[in-house]
Amino acid sequence: MSTAALIESLANLDLKSHITTGVNTLTGGAEVLVNGDFGYVAGGKGLRVLDTRDKKSPKVLGDKIKTGVLEHYAQSSLAMNDAKTVLWVAGGGGLASFDIKNPQAPRKIAGVSTGVLNVTGGGQLSLHGDTLYLAGNKGLAIFDVSDPAHARRLSKTDTGVLQIGGNCNILVNEEKKTVFCIGGSGLAVFDCTDAKAPRKIAMDKKTGVLTLCGDKGKGHGGGGGGADVSGTTLFVAGGKGMVAYDVSDPAQLTKISTIKTGAGSVGGGAVVKIVGDLAYVAGGNGLSVVNISDPANMVKMGETIDTGATTLQGHESLYMTEGGLLYVVGGHGISVVDTSAMA
Repeated sequence: MSTAALIESLANLDLKSHITTGVNTLTGGAEVLVNGDFGYVAGGKGLRVLDTRDKKSPKVLGDKIKTGVLEHYAQSSLAMNDAKTVLWVAGGGGLASFDIKNPQAPRKIAGVSTGVLNVTGGGQLSLHGDTLYLAGNKGLAIFDVSDPAHARRLSKTDTGVLQIGGNCNILVNEEKKTVFCIGGSGLAVFDCTDAKAPRKIAMDKKTGVLTLCGDKGKGHGGGGGGADVSGTTLFVAGGKGMVAYDVSDPAQLTKISTIKTGAGSVGGGAVVKIVGDLAYVAGGNGLSVVNISDPANMVKMGETIDTGATTLQGHESLYMTEGGLLYVVGGHGISVVDTSAMA
């Protein structure tokens, strides 16, 4: 599709609905996972089940579920096993597992002390088989979760880039056992071939796009950034824009180019979701779309869109359904954006 056609399609992005969940907080934000007809949203005020049979207009079901781990000011994160029977929930108070064999009635299995989370920061999960990766304000933790009732921490590693009180992001290349950690202080890369002894192989503290939370790192939530990958190109989004790296050799981070997205806020950072040649970037200022077909010459498509979901100091998340519906999740709730016109 030509640039002109993409810009025209961007003008036709359709905001289908906006949902207030009752669990999102202005400084902590929230995260969503969808499992067929049902989904889950975790925020600073708890966990809630979503009826997602109508993907364009999800509805909250039942009451808020107390997890014992989600904190008002902290980032929240969710992960689900391949069998769709166990949900992992992380927040400022720790990590917890839930039995979701009955998707409408999550039942808590166990709580886990991680050693890397704190009440104002929270963390980000990435689950691969029986290995759960957690980036928190106090470092990177790796768990064996083959028994959800007795998660076993294999290692805890200082990253040098994840900050107390700020948002964290993690991206895992399971095939190469490479883990990218993104925080307010930069980007760090780890070789996790030995999960008991992760080894830092690269770091960039001068990304040019990531920011510390609040005012120079003081305050609750915010800051940091998000990342996604397309082929051998890593895209890192933050409060000051988005940067592309060549990671064909993860030990040699090569910066390709940087672009101002207009979506991120200095206090809240940003997140990014790659779909084909497009990067959807969400932050405190809204949602932006960037053409990344040529990482050396990224192009912002049109204007930043106010979805009504994000906040300047909170943590955002993005979830794309199979039908091209993008869930933009932030402190004000969930906004559903139809991106099918961009295909």
